[in-house]
Amino acid sequence: MHPITSVADSVLDTHGPRSAAADELCQVLADENPDEHRLKDALVDAVEAIETAAAVTDTIGRISNPTDRGQIESARSSIHNESGKLPSALEPVLDGTLTVHDDLDECETEYGRLEDAAVELCETVEREQDTRVPGGDITSRTGQASEAIESMEETTSQSSEPALSSVVDDVERSARPTTDRTRTLLETLRESDDNGEIASVLRSAVEDLDEYAELHAPLADIGHRDVRRRLTSLDDELQREEGAIYRHLADRIRELDTMVERDDIDSVQLYAIYQECTFYDRTLLPRLSRSDSGSGSTDVSRQLRNVEDRRTAIENDYVTVRADHNHTIPNHFLSLVSSLCDRARDLDDNQSERAAGILMAADELLDGVEQLYERNEYSVMLRRLRG
Repeated sequence: MHPITSVADSVLDTHGPRSAAADELCQVLADENPDEHRLKDALVDAVEAIETAAAVTDTIGRISNPTDRGQIESARSSIHNESGKLPSALEPVLDGTLTVHDDLDECETEYGRLEDAAVELCETVEREQDTRVPGGDITSRTGQASEAIESMEETTSQSSEPALSSVVDDVERSARPTTDRTRTLLETLRESDDNGEIASVLRSAVEDLDEYAELHAPLADIGHRDVRRRLTSLDDELQREEGAIYRHLADRIRELDTMVERDDIDSVQLYAIYQECTFYDRTLLPRLSRSDSGSGSTDVSRQLRNVEDRRTAIENDYVTVRADHNHTIPNHFLSLVSSLCDRARDLDDNQSERAAGILMAADELLDGVEQLYERNEYSVMLRRLRG
């Protein structure tokens, strides 16, 4: 018996390969008279699987800081050029991370402008009315300022108008508002002599500040203890698995654990680490487990119907009935689900397992679309985009 055949038999007996590529390679090598074409196909599949896994693990390994947009964009570009289930599973989470970066930057910029304008307004009200605007945070103080302006006598309003207009001009020059909401706020404060109109604009500003605080609530809800508990759970699970990918993921978990222990870590970084762990726990590891479990018969037609029915239900239950939401982002992903379904339909006849994997990814993408409407912080964002 050839030494390779003997070794392959031993590996089959002792390791029991779970992936289709590894099992096929061992089976072919264990055959004393292997078919040359089958041997070549098995080697090609094994090499491609190993190369893809190595490329993906190297790419993920280069992400030392998940809050660094440049690192995420670089990883997204590299993984986009790879094919296979693992790169396809990672692309949505990297896209989502980039979207969160953009939304958070925009919210923080807008909040800063509103806060500066609100501070100037409160100081002006205090100065012109020779009183103090009570309240602890700026949201509360702005609300009190709105009530004070509503209750002013007409003569007091007229006498304070020139000073208020001057302050508004100063704020406009320093803050340089870029959105319709902030421009409307400043223009109304400078030009309007209608207390009711001014109060209405101030209420809108208060609502914007409240919505921003509500959007930031998830960051405050994630603490060191939550992240450490998630990291410990993942580390325990990865230690029970074998293979290069699991070892690399375990190394990544240890890197994240080190980052959490740093004194300068902020709430945004904690939230990003928590979401990365959530993706590993709920999406990547279960998908790897299903991929390793071997190829069984799959009813792709039924799976395809379920995904398409679920997509239609989301459109009927959310997109067509929530007129106060901006549906651009959800519709983008619903369109992507349709494209995935078309791709799975094309592969069904000859590559049913691959088609099933694509439909699993589409179903999980629908989970994310539903969260855009069901999770309060995302729903607030969609309402703000609607204007």
